[in-house]
Order: sequence, then structure tokens, then C-alpha cells
Amino acid sequence: MFYKFQNRKFEIFGILLHGATAAEAFKEFTHRFGNIFQFWLGPSRLIIVGGTGDVQHIYTHRHIYEQGDAFVKKFGILIPNAIINIKGSTFKRHASLTMPLFRHTHELAQSSTSTVQRKRTSLIASLVCSLQQDEQAEIKKTEDEKKGLSRSELLDEMLFFLIVGSESVSSALSWFIYHMSKHPQVQQKIKAELMDGDDYKRPLSLDRLDSLVYLDAVINEVLRFTPISDGTFRTLTVDDRLPESGVQLYKGDQVYISIHNLAQDPQNWSIDPEIFYPERFLKGGKPLHPYAFIPFGSGHRQCIGQDLARFEFKVIAARLMQYVTFHDGGPQVNTGGQVQTITIMPKHIGVSITFD
Repeated sequence: MFYKFQNRKFEIFGILLHGATAAEAFKEFTHRFGNIFQFWLGPSRLIIVGGTGDVQHIYTHRHIYEQGDAFVKKFGILIPNAIINIKGSTFKRHASLTMPLFRHTHELAQSSTSTVQRKRTSLIASLVCSLQQDEQAEIKKTEDEKKGLSRSELLDEMLFFLIVGSESVSSALSWFIYHMSKHPQVQQKIKAELMDGDDYKRPLSLDRLDSLVYLDAVINEVLRFTPISDGTFRTLTVDDRLPESGVQLYKGDQVYISIHNLAQDPQNWSIDPEIFYPERFLKGGKPLHPYAFIPFGSGHRQCIGQDLARFEFKVIAARLMQYVTFHDGGPQVNTGGQVQTITIMPKHIGVSITFD
């Protein structure tokens, strides 16, 4: 059933004003109204979608569901020409220059020092090489004919990657430290996996990183239990009907997919999603649907830097576990909670550290 609750539009503001994040507010309303509901923000209607079948449909129909207008309005003020805010042929042009640089993280780490190779694997070098030689000539072309990036586009892309690249990994690491302090048994299992003969603290090779399967499970559980992004917006380009709920949507409608709700919906997990349990990502405990766990979104607009972010997260987490142990700082200072910035971060985190 498709719930209309225009009369509840002030209720969500009340929840947010009491310190909850949007993710927590949407989780509360999902408990009350089910996997799909709507509310109004002034003249704008926002449709929250939480059923895995409907979510899969949205992400796999890129020509019906484009980057959300609400999202573009929010971030377009600062970086209007960044890939995250653009659509259509402009998006394809930017994507052809940026997306290949975030593939094959291991190749990036092992690439040759030759100039040609650096231009193919270095984000900064590649973007600079894509700079248009004659911007005035490019302006006169249709969008499908344009090549490279203008100076303003290049600046926005650089600013976007700088902000998002640092914010996402730092938020994930903050949550990692918090969860390790709360779950010492998990921390000890990571350290046991890192044991390698007598040389416990030897450098981390790529092969050794790949062998740390329990650490992979912990990283997934951190991203599932406390996702760094609450969700993603999409705007319909034509009318459409969602297959699971049967809800009819119309061109211009704004839909919101709650990553947080999907990751904590009991219907999507064979093991209680309310507990922090990394073993769920080992044998027998994975999500019951592939779209239940999408910490970086999905579809053609998913986070293009997710492989690099995971790689950075794993390297730093492994090095931390080689050298330090985190302890719970007590109920007065280590209470968790969430604060919404560009990402979702711990509101109160207080730990003590022992150097191993």
C-alpha cells in the first residue's frame, strides 16, 4: 500500500530536530508505514522506497531513473560541474575521463613510473591532460561533440574528489575505531588473522591484504551497521510502475532509496541485523538479496571511487590493528550516536589506546 501522509510533514521535522539523522527518521517511518511511503517538503513530494525488488528495478533502469534533482540542487551550489551533479551527454563525457581511473586498484598501486603510465593511472595527471585546448571552440559544439574538460569543470571535479575522497574514508575509519572499542573479541580476531609467524608487523603486500578475509567481513559489517551515506535520490524521466509494491510513479517524481533501511531490515538478513556480527559476511550469513547491502549505491550512478575507498579503508585498518588496540572509553564519552555532515559520522566517540 502507498501511504500518503501530508499531514505528518511536521512530524519528520520533529524527529530531525531532536537530533536524529535522516536515516534514523526514515527507519522509524518504515517501521510504521512499510517499505514505501511519501511525505511532502513544501511543494515537493519525496517517495521513500525500501523493498529490495523495487530498489533493484530502480537501479537497473538507468534511462527511467536519473540522478535525483533534489541531490543536484543540494550539491550543485558548491560543485555544479562535478560528475555527481551532471546528467545526460555531459555525464557520459565526464565519466569517460574519470571512471577508468578508479578501476583495478591493484594495478594503480603497482603501475610503472613511466610518464605514459602515470597519465593513465594518476587522477590528477589524467584530468590535467583532459583539459580542453580551445574552450571557446568547444562551447560552440553540441554536448555530444565536446571533448575533454573546461577549466571550471576540471576545478569542480578536483574539488569533488578531494572532499568526498577524504570524508568517506575518514568517516568509515571513525566508525571502525568505535566498533572495535565496543567489540574487543572482533578486534582480537583481526589481530589473530594478521599474525604471520614471528614477523607480525611486517609490511602489508597486496597478496597479504587479499588473504585478510575476516577483515573484509569486518569492513562490510561496519559499512552495513553504520553506513556512511543514508541513501540516494533518483528522479523519474518517464512514468513507471514499481514491480514489487505496484506503486505508480510519474515523470518528475523524486524517489529516495534508504541504504540504511535496507541494511537493517530483518527481511533481508538470515542473522539478526540489529547486532554487530561480521561473521554474517562469511559462510551462510550473507544478505538474502543482492540489493540489501549497497553501501556505495548501485547502478550507473554508484560511487565511482568505492574500490579505492575500500582499499584505503582496509590498508589503514590493517595497519592500525598491527600496532594498537582500542578500548571503550566508558558510557559517558563513547556513546556513539550519529551526526550528519557530507557523510554520517559518530557523534560521541571516546576510546583509549594501547600500543602493541
